[in-house]
Amino acid sequence: MLHVLVVRYTAPMDRVAPVVPGHVDYLDRWHSYGVFLASGQTEPEEIGGVILAAGPRELVEKVAAEDPFVLADVAAYEIISVNVARAHPELGALLESLGEPERAGDR
Repeated sequence: MLHVLVVRYTAPMDRVAPVVPGHVDYLDRWHSYGVFLASGQTEPEEIGGVILAAGPRELVEKVAAEDPFVLADVAAYEIISVNVARAHPELGALLESLGEPERAGDR
Protein backbone atom coordinates (compact mmCIF):
# COMPACT_ATOMS: atom_id res chain seq x y z
CA MET A 1 0.00 0.00 0.00
CA LEU A 2 1.23 3.47 -0.87
CA HIS A 3 0.33 6.62 1.02
CA VAL A 4 0.59 10.27 0.07
CA LEU A 5 1.20 12.32 3.19
CA VAL A 6 0.40 15.99 2.78
CA VAL A 7 2.05 18.00 5.55
CA ARG A 8 0.45 21.43 5.96
CA TYR A 9 1.87 24.10 8.21
CA THR A 10 -0.63 25.26 10.82
CA ALA A 11 1.60 27.91 12.37
CA PRO A 12 3.60 30.88 11.08
CA MET A 13 7.03 30.12 9.61
CA ASP A 14 8.79 31.71 12.58
CA ARG A 15 7.32 28.91 14.76
CA VAL A 16 8.06 26.22 12.16
CA ALA A 17 11.72 27.13 11.57
CA PRO A 18 13.09 26.02 14.97
CA VAL A 19 11.51 22.57 14.52
CA VAL A 20 12.99 21.94 11.04
CA PRO A 21 16.21 20.19 12.23
CA GLY A 22 14.20 17.64 14.24
CA HIS A 23 11.85 17.13 11.29
CA VAL A 24 14.82 16.50 8.97
CA ASP A 25 16.22 13.88 11.39
CA TYR A 26 12.76 12.28 11.50
CA LEU A 27 12.63 12.15 7.68
CA ASP A 28 16.13 10.64 7.49
CA ARG A 29 15.22 7.94 10.02
CA TRP A 30 12.05 6.82 8.22
CA HIS A 31 13.73 7.01 4.81
CA SER A 32 16.46 4.68 6.15
CA TYR A 33 13.78 2.20 7.31
CA GLY A 34 12.25 2.15 3.82
CA VAL A 35 8.90 3.53 4.97
CA PHE A 36 9.42 6.91 3.30
CA LEU A 37 10.16 6.61 -0.42
CA ALA A 38 10.28 10.30 -1.32
CA SER A 39 9.77 13.59 0.46
CA GLY A 40 10.02 17.25 -0.36
CA GLN A 41 8.91 20.81 0.14
CA THR A 42 5.85 22.11 -1.68
CA GLU A 43 5.93 25.02 -4.08
CA PRO A 44 5.19 27.51 -2.67
CA GLU A 45 7.06 26.30 0.39
CA GLU A 46 4.72 28.06 2.82
CA ILE A 47 2.17 25.27 2.27
CA GLY A 48 4.33 22.51 3.77
CA GLY A 49 5.55 19.27 2.25
CA VAL A 50 4.64 15.92 0.75
CA ILE A 51 5.88 12.44 1.66
CA LEU A 52 5.35 9.25 -0.32
CA ALA A 53 5.27 6.29 2.08
CA ALA A 54 4.85 2.52 1.83
CA GLY A 55 3.48 0.00 4.31
CA PRO A 56 0.39 -0.60 6.40
CA ARG A 57 -1.72 2.49 7.02
CA GLU A 58 -1.60 1.91 10.78
CA LEU A 59 2.20 2.18 10.69
CA VAL A 60 2.11 5.33 8.55
CA GLU A 61 -0.40 6.94 10.91
CA LYS A 62 1.83 6.11 13.89
CA VAL A 63 4.89 7.50 12.13
CA ALA A 64 3.07 10.72 11.15
CA ALA A 65 2.02 11.27 14.76
CA GLU A 66 5.71 11.15 15.79
CA ASP A 67 6.78 13.97 13.46
CA PRO A 68 8.35 16.81 15.48
CA PHE A 69 6.18 19.21 13.46
CA VAL A 70 3.07 17.48 14.83
CA LEU A 71 4.46 17.25 18.37
CA ALA A 72 5.26 20.99 18.28
CA ASP A 73 1.77 21.71 16.89
CA VAL A 74 3.11 23.55 13.82
CA ALA A 75 1.84 21.16 11.12
CA ALA A 76 -0.91 18.61 10.46
CA TYR A 77 -0.99 15.56 8.22
CA GLU A 78 -3.52 14.43 5.65
CA ILE A 79 -2.91 10.80 4.65
CA ILE A 80 -4.26 9.54 1.34
CA SER A 81 -3.88 5.78 0.86
CA VAL A 82 -3.58 4.33 -2.63
CA ASN A 83 -4.03 0.75 -3.81
CA VAL A 84 -1.57 0.84 -6.70
CA ALA A 85 -3.12 -0.81 -9.75
CA ARG A 86 -0.55 0.29 -12.36
CA ALA A 87 2.97 1.59 -11.92
CA HIS A 88 6.12 2.20 -13.89
CA PRO A 89 8.01 -1.14 -13.99
CA GLU A 90 10.87 0.24 -11.87
CA LEU A 91 8.48 1.56 -9.23
CA GLY A 92 6.58 -1.74 -9.25
CA ALA A 93 9.84 -3.64 -8.69
CA LEU A 94 10.77 -1.28 -5.85
CA LEU A 95 7.40 -1.77 -4.17
CA GLU A 96 7.68 -5.54 -4.48
CA SER A 97 11.18 -5.49 -3.00
CA LEU A 98 9.98 -3.48 0.00
CA GLY A 99 7.20 -5.83 0.91
CA GLU A 100 5.45 -4.64 4.05
CA PRO A 101 7.99 -2.67 6.12
CA GLU A 102 6.00 -3.05 9.34
CA ARG A 103 9.14 -4.11 11.21
CA ALA A 104 10.32 -0.51 10.95
CA GLY A 105 7.73 0.46 13.53
CA ASP A 106 9.65 -1.59 16.10
CA ARG A 107 12.89 0.36 15.58
